[in-house]
Amino acid sequence: MTAFWRARRSADGGPAALLAHFEFALWRRQTWAVLTVLGERPALTAAGRRLVEGLRAALAPWLDEPVPQPAARLAELSAVHHRGVWRSCHVRPDKEAVRAVAAALATGGALPDADVPALPDGTVEPDPRGCRLDVLALLARLRLTDPPAFARLRDGHGTLPGATPADLALVAGDPERAHALYAAGLDRPGAWAGLALALRERGTPPVRLLAERPEFVRAVAAEPGGRFDVPGLVRG
Repeated sequence: MTAFWRARRSADGGPAALLAHFEFALWRRQTWAVLTVLGERPALTAAGRRLVEGLRAALAPWLDEPVPQPAARLAELSAVHHRGVWRSCHVRPDKEAVRAVAAALATGGALPDADVPALPDGTVEPDPRGCRLDVLALLARLRLTDPPAFARLRDGHGTLPGATPADLALVAGDPERAHALYAAGLDRPGAWAGLALALRERGTPPVRLLAERPEFVRAVAAEPGGRFDVPGLVRG
């Protein structure tokens, strides 16, 4: 798929070329991420390891190929958001670690930032309600190929299943509005990943815990005493 969209970038023109750039950037990032995870798995057979190494060798030269804006930005947002929403929906953080962080917050502490790798890993428990996780990519495709239709959707004329006004604001390049809307709707699992991106796009990088493990921050916020304000979610 990455090779297909790479070829379409020069074969197409206009909005179709922008879409091809977006798809190329998105597919190469997501594919590289999967190959990186697979390459670290000790269960790979010799044949499996050769396959992964061959795919990485084929993809590696494409990682530095330039992609024009806004396709590059939208692809990066879509990939990061997809990962964050997936984790928020399907990863259950260690309960004891969550309670410890919530207790620290209740006594005036702050969310951990540099010590994220030291936190225990969560467990994957699929949530059947966790669907439409690629909604930002869908909105990005619409913005690139049909700006008037995207503008109408952003202005409230029509709906896209799974998309929220916050998602639309983020894709539209309005991180201030996206931040306010995500912060007001944190009952949605996907809002935590969106909040991290909106903060970053505003120029106020979120704490590492929110950016890398939004499911953990979501769980902490649900604990008694685990509430925090937005300044607690950005690097001091």
